[in-house]
Amino acid sequence: MTHPANMSVSPPTNTIDHSAAIKLQVEGLRKTYGPIVALDSVDLKMVEGEFLTLLGPSGSGKSTLLWAVAGLNNPDSGRIWLDGREATYAPPQERDIGMVFQNYALFPHLSIAENVAFPLKMRRKSGTDIGAAVKNALNTVQLSHVGDRFPAELSGGQQQRIALARAMVYEPSVILMDEPLGALDKKLRDHLQIEIKELHERLGVTILYVTHDQEEALVMSDRICLMKDARIEQIGTSDEIYRRPRTHFAADFLGESNILPIESDGAGVGRLSTGEVVRFDAGLAPEGPLSLMIRPDAVRILDVGAGSEGLDCVMAKIESRIMAGAITKLFATLSDGTRFQANLLTGSTHAGVAPGVSVILGWSSDAAVPLLRESA
Repeated sequence: MTHPANMSVSPPTNTIDHSAAIKLQVEGLRKTYGPIVALDSVDLKMVEGEFLTLLGPSGSGKSTLLWAVAGLNNPDSGRIWLDGREATYAPPQERDIGMVFQNYALFPHLSIAENVAFPLKMRRKSGTDIGAAVKNALNTVQLSHVGDRFPAELSGGQQQRIALARAMVYEPSVILMDEPLGALDKKLRDHLQIEIKELHERLGVTILYVTHDQEEALVMSDRICLMKDARIEQIGTSDEIYRRPRTHFAADFLGESNILPIESDGAGVGRLSTGEVVRFDAGLAPEGPLSLMIRPDAVRILDVGAGSEGLDCVMAKIESRIMAGAITKLFATLSDGTRFQANLLTGSTHAGVAPGVSVILGWSSDAAVPLLRESA
């Protein structure tokens, strides 16, 4: 094992005392490029068979973390374990990983079967074993009929599936996927999201996936690792991060949100700047000034004069409406000018309410998430 020059490294350990279910562990990983901190003391664990997505905006550190796990860039400090064995500075070919890139990285002069067979040939497998493994991999991605073709003869979606077959053919411990659907059109991207997720569930492979697409992360992941400014902001299931974000950034980045500052004594009751009393789970509230986050899909519209139906409510005026397929987005303003959004099923009772109409916006207190208020 070699290390970057002029680096102080703690004595290596060959194994880590973890359950066999831990496939990947990262501890204290730090990476800089001159004055730029790309990773700042990152800790992460993955269990066997998990689909974990690194999500975040450009520059958040997600691809840097993936590449460090792949062995394509060395960290300044920290450690990486794969299957309980330290791999911090091991070369990529010794890490037992598969990799799928956005640009497919297929060899144009090789047939599809030869592309899929390539990693097996590099591992000096027998011809019989290679033939059987290639056939199985192509069957797995439902492209058994294209083995004799060349990459240029396939569509972008087919090429990406071949890249996935090549990454899986030698049964690596972990498959790394770096924005593999980023170059595809939306319809094909949506289709392949489901295909990859179904493939993952069927085969039980461990996948570490990178994307900046929030919907992609929500659809595909067992857990999401949300990153910001070289650090992990929050890790949890799709539902946990969407329904219970811990910070303004998490609430705002993953899906749409309404965030309203409140005055509260911390007992699960607060008051909006418009005067209405609102409720929330006090057990979720951090220490300090609070805001409430309400997802637009948790908001209902009630007619003025109607009962509250047990909901927390606020008066608003509809400003505009956008029909976005199955969902209609209504944009309103509260009496103090605060913007507020409600997402309703297209065709539902209030989805067609006209701009200029005053309405009551209501939501269940269970849908209100207290967050530490950000300073102006």
